[in-house]
Amino acid sequence: MQDKQTAVINTAVIVIGSYHLPASVAIGALVGASLFILGRQGYPLISKAWLFAVSYFFGIFAGDDAAELLTAILPFNFQANDFTGSVLAAAFSVFIIQRGYAWLADRLPSEPKKE
Repeated sequence: MQDKQTAVINTAVIVIGSYHLPASVAIGALVGASLFILGRQGYPLISKAWLFAVSYFFGIFAGDDAAELLTAILPFNFQANDFTGSVLAAAFSVFIIQRGYAWLADRLPSEPKKE
């Protein structure tokens, strides 16, 4: 019988392998997601897991676009690789989600007032 951690690792390997991702993209997305999720304080574990999954997803699928965008906007001669793009896409997705949470917290009413 497998424990939960082994099952999660096996699932991740199967998913990464099924998309035939370069290792640099997978590791870049993992690094980008880890940097911003693991250091967050005050979030419950389920929120961290959800943010990590979304961040990793964006790191994998938006890494190429982020690398091209970074290469285009920098004024000096720099060619961003897939790893750099994946790290930036994963980290930026967490930033956007957290800003969205903050925006919603300001807009949504808190507890209804009881009379």
